[in-house]
Amino acid sequence: HLEQWRNSPYPKAPYNPMYHIHETDSGELVRSKSEQIILNTLYAYPLVVHYEEEFPYKIGVPGINRCYPDFTIILPDGSRILWEHLGRLDNPQYCSRVAAKLNLYQQNGYVIGKNLILTMDDDKGNISSALIIDAIEHYILPQLEKGFQLQQ
Repeated sequence: HLEQWRNSPYPKAPYNPMYHIHETDSGELVRSKSEQIILNTLYAYPLVVHYEEEFPYKIGVPGINRCYPDFTIILPDGSRILWEHLGRLDNPQYCSRVAAKLNLYQQNGYVIGKNLILTMDDDKGNISSALIIDAIEHYILPQLEKGFQLQQ
């Protein structure tokens, strides 16, 4: 059933062939090598993950009409963990958009380390697989142990 849940349709960011150029192990096209590594790692676990799913916020913030977190992990009770990978922190416009998104998440009850995970590339543009695994095992998997049965 996991594949069925993973592949069910959801409102998604518009696909852009100029930017969605890195293919994951599952065949999905993502924007960066870091997103490719994160999504491949997430899919190695028994998780329901959506890439760039539209965020249905209740409280808006200036400058954002629509928001698409990089990854949305759907928990057994229907709640969600958002995961943003901050890959372009050297770009001031990107940083402004990130600040607005983080404000939006905060206004809608998302807290870093609870239901919002942030990762970023190092100064050479690389991401650590060990840090990705650590985030999954410390912030996501404990939430699954609260009664989610994948064999249903």
